[in-house]
Amino acid sequence: MKKVWKGFAAAVSAAAIAATGFIGATSANAVVTETASVNFTNWQSGNVVTPYLILNIESENIEAGNTNYVYSVNAANKAAVIAGMNAIKAEGAADIAADVTDANLIKAVLDGLNSTNVEQFATAFMGASPHCR
Repeated sequence: MKKVWKGFAAAVSAAAIAATGFIGATSANAVVTETASVNFTNWQSGNVVTPYLILNIESENIEAGNTNYVYSVNAANKAAVIAGMNAIKAEGAADIAADVTDANLIKAVLDGLNSTNVEQFATAFMGASPHCR
């Protein structure tokens, strides 16, 4: 099971690190058609990675050499994302409510998820996800 956690943490970490530079989404006029890849180090036989979509990239807008992305929340995983974000919130911060707007949840994910807290996020996410039970 530890191998699964490491794989999941690596995938989510890679996504979080990649998403860090995409803050400041604006309206867009182009559809994203590119693909991406994730590389794993220290892969061992028997490791398993199961990806879970946290945010959807709906479109991108390139202006003056800067690319801005428009995100939406993956509805199937919204409750699990909220649980994960509540697990990593700063001490004393209020919980993210179940009825949080998608825009506020997207901002929380892009601003708050990083390589130092991704394992804590993943543990809470997987505990709350109906797909992980």
